[in-house]
Amino acid sequence: MDISTMVSGILATQDESKQLQIATTVLRSTAKADAEKIAAQALLAGQSSPADPGPGVGGNLDVTA
Repeated sequence: MDISTMVSGILATQDESKQLQIATTVLRSTAKADAEKIAAQALLAGQSSPADPGPGVGGNLDVTA
């Protein structure tokens, strides 16, 4: 095996390693953004307005006491 073949193999391995690092970073970033979006949607879905407490709330209030 000559030097140029070994150097070529080493450079190819380094390129593959860099591509894998970039792909992993992008995947983690996307997964984090998706998780944050799901969490925000879950929090927003549970909110209700104090001005509209829902059906049956305060309908039969006895204030004679």
